[in-house]
Amino acid sequence: MIYVILIAMLSTSWMMPWLGLGVWTFLGGLMMKSALRALLILPLAGGLMWLLWALALDQEASGLISERMGGVFSLSSSLHLFLATLGLGFFLGLGGALMGWSLRRIVWEDRRSSRPKPAFAHLSSLLALGLTATLLTSAQRAQAAAFETNLFYISDNLEAGDKATGTKMFVDGAILINLTKSGKTLIGWSFGMISTSDTGADERTFSLMEMGPKLSYLMGRERHWSLAFTYNLQSTAKYTSAGGEAEWRGVSYKVELGYTPQITERIWAGLKLNYYLASFGEQLVGSTTYSTISNSRSLIYPSVSFSFRWD
Repeated sequence: MIYVILIAMLSTSWMMPWLGLGVWTFLGGLMMKSALRALLILPLAGGLMWLLWALALDQEASGLISERMGGVFSLSSSLHLFLATLGLGFFLGLGGALMGWSLRRIVWEDRRSSRPKPAFAHLSSLLALGLTATLLTSAQRAQAAAFETNLFYISDNLEAGDKATGTKMFVDGAILINLTKSGKTLIGWSFGMISTSDTGADERTFSLMEMGPKLSYLMGRERHWSLAFTYNLQSTAKYTSAGGEAEWRGVSYKVELGYTPQITERIWAGLKLNYYLASFGEQLVGSTTYSTISNSRSLIYPSVSFSFRWD
């Protein structure tokens, strides 16, 4: 199914207005059960498609488009313009895919599932639909908005007789709109992923996908410092150990403190310190064994942060 959507998106989006990418990723999210494909692969393909078209059009115009657009946005290099194009395509695709995937959960998956669902599972899907639609509408009216992402990756290898390896990756992104004229208070929707693995005498893997509202406050006259809080209403993890594989469901919280100085007129980049806490209350083993649990995971980690702001 994903290949059909990608081919259709590639062959027809050039005839549609810029929101056409969001329409196709909405349909893709509506049809796909896999959150990874719907919320990562589809938006990434949309961003790459916009990037390739921008490169092709700029090449056809002998570089005049990137030169003039770079002057309009005060960009020191055409590379910044192409990176912004990639980011805009990704986040537009993510907004459409998030709406479609959330609608799928409301209409089909939640009705077919026989295991009990907490109220916040339905609430998160409804919030995703409403808030993402608001964000896309605000972007179309050129209202002040921001797109940001945080990244962290570490690989660890230990050899002391036995060999033990471990990797940890944390990625999250958010679409935000300004609530005040000063542009210091922003609210939006966040999507995050965590993947960790430890191999050796005791092999364990943990992968998680989550989403929820995010509130961010920018401090100082230059807005270089930021404090943000994310409440992920829906966190779904797969945990694998020697005892087997299980799916956990719950909620999570994240607090960020960051320093992101301005790099160009619209691009900020820097470092953040993150505190993360996830609490899981449901467990599903196989497709039938459901039980209540009381598991949690807490993390403190740094991350590299990039944001694109339109004031």
